[in-house]
Amino acid sequence: MNKIILKIWYSCNHRCDFCHAEFNKQILEKETLKTIKKILHIKKNIKDIDTILLSWGEPTIQSNFFRLLKISSDLGFKTWVVTNGSMLYKKDFLNKCLEYNFKYIYLSVHGGSEKVHNIMTGTKNSFTQIKTLLWNLEWKKDISLSL
Repeated sequence: MNKIILKIWYSCNHRCDFCHAEFNKQILEKETLKTIKKILHIKKNIKDIDTILLSWGEPTIQSNFFRLLKISSDLGFKTWVVTNGSMLYKKDFLNKCLEYNFKYIYLSVHGGSEKVHNIMTGTKNSFTQIKTLLWNLEWKKDISLSL
């Protein structure tokens, strides 16, 4: 799998101690959908690229997340998201993602317990959301998960 990595968002709904985007969360989206669409059209002409990876901040909370998934899917790309799981644990949200060739989730679990994980992410119910997401994914045979 060869992929395009789009590091286009910094905002996030968690406050992870280790986050590389921690000091840039107030920065708004760096690229407009029009610019992103141009990038994807150019990259589509490179035959070996089949996947778009959405990264930095929390892509799933962005206002244009589903529009970007649709653009990516319409161009024939699979989508991979680096996420904290805070939106994907919701069944309706996850199912809507799956309508757009959404194939890969990269999810981090921190520490050996719920308490440690929630401290690391600075979010009270982060671990519970991840457990729910994992349970919901158990029934999805066409999506890959990396922890």
